[in-house]
Amino acid sequence: MPARLEAPLAELTTLRLGGPARRLVTAESSADLIAAVTAADRDGEPVLLLAGGSNLVISDLGFDGVAVRIATRGVEVARSGERVRLTVAAGEPWDELVARCVADGLAGIECLSGIPGSVGATPIQNVGAYGQEIAATVRSVSAWDRTAGKAVSFDRRACGFGYRTSMFKGGDRYVVLAVTLELEPANGGQDYGGLATHGHSGFVLPDDQAARMREDVARMYLLGFYRQAGPPAVLAAQIRDRDSDQVVYEAAWQQTSAVARTLATSTNSALVPGRNYRLWVAFNKPMRIRDDAGNVVAYRGQESGASVGTVTLEFPDLAGQNLALPVAGGDSWLAAPGGAPDGFLRYRDDAFAVDFTLPADLPVTASTAAVISLSIRDLADMTLDGNPATATDWANGHWVRLEDALGAENDVGGIDCSFKPFAAPQDGAAAPAGEAVCAAATPPPSGGGGGGPLDWAVAALAACLLGRRRKRAPDRARKPCRAAPHT
Repeated sequence: MPARLEAPLAELTTLRLGGPARRLVTAESSADLIAAVTAADRDGEPVLLLAGGSNLVISDLGFDGVAVRIATRGVEVARSGERVRLTVAAGEPWDELVARCVADGLAGIECLSGIPGSVGATPIQNVGAYGQEIAATVRSVSAWDRTAGKAVSFDRRACGFGYRTSMFKGGDRYVVLAVTLELEPANGGQDYGGLATHGHSGFVLPDDQAARMREDVARMYLLGFYRQAGPPAVLAAQIRDRDSDQVVYEAAWQQTSAVARTLATSTNSALVPGRNYRLWVAFNKPMRIRDDAGNVVAYRGQESGASVGTVTLEFPDLAGQNLALPVAGGDSWLAAPGGAPDGFLRYRDDAFAVDFTLPADLPVTASTAAVISLSIRDLADMTLDGNPATATDWANGHWVRLEDALGAENDVGGIDCSFKPFAAPQDGAAAPAGEAVCAAATPPPSGGGGGGPLDWAVAALAACLLGRRRKRAPDRARKPCRAAPHT
């Protein structure tokens, strides 16, 4: 393996920043990569792994250890019917692999074009863009286990993929050696079963699979259109007394502009302990799908099943009295028209209803504020917009005005706490002066305030540690600041 002493690292990063490494080793095969890492671990030397050099900032002081440049190359292709498996060396440039797959008529990673870095880095962060992420096509990841001293392989489930994360991220135990991807024809199977007349890239699908392919293509497009409609948001809620059939709470979000809504509460009477109620909540889109037998089921490939999610009637002023409503089964979703309390609002399964009893021993002696906490995902596993007052839209490659319950804008949404009824010992009670704030909308506690002896001690200790750190700065090992184990 070629090795260089005091080798500059700036030229190996996309930012062109960073001082030299004490030693730079270039690994051109998996065996070289394992040998370099193993030797460094044996000698107790720090190891810095890099390939494409993106997402990596190295100090001007450099790296006081062994920098291993992953320059492994190779793509093994295995075909099975309509599917193609590519086993790709970790050092292969990612964008070059995407371009090759597109040229070969393979689909599954085409939206990830333009992402810098190497193939080995993609599963670490579960890279994604425009509705695709690498987790969807990864079949397995081969790695070197530095702790056990052996080569290991992880299938898709074992990789622990999440949004821009995996079990590899945040640690240095595993060195990715190769990634196996499973791709399909770029035309989404449209050539099969008489769906089109032009040729395909050498794939042959048995006739008895044509119907499945047509269904898969339709399912893929439908899910894409569904996602384009945007994240789910609550539109309306009603609570009705089941015995008297009287509406005791009713509220709905009303559009006031292209980007704003206002919550209009038309009825807000007291919930009385011991009474039986029905809660009805509607959303801006169908939230579930049904099979041919009419049963609520998960959309194929998605995690959200029949369950509504988590629905809680919270009483912030009554410790330990929150009431979790029974919405585990698919029978809560409504497939009949008619609106509240037993039908959907605009689309089948855009609303659910659940019956509950307010506990007779609920300790309310006066009007007590409550809030309905909704933690629910739609059939594409998208989370609720936690603040329906601002209408969500798509701009600059991400969702805008998509917020959590605190009103903080993000890319995933959060818990909705829009609807705020109240409880009282008897009918006719007036609503309390203040509104309840759900747990999800309660900011975390912060420091500050009195400046007592404990505050002074903490400040003194921090100053002491900072002073010691500054004095020792010239003697510290030269370490990089890394955003990912290697790229």
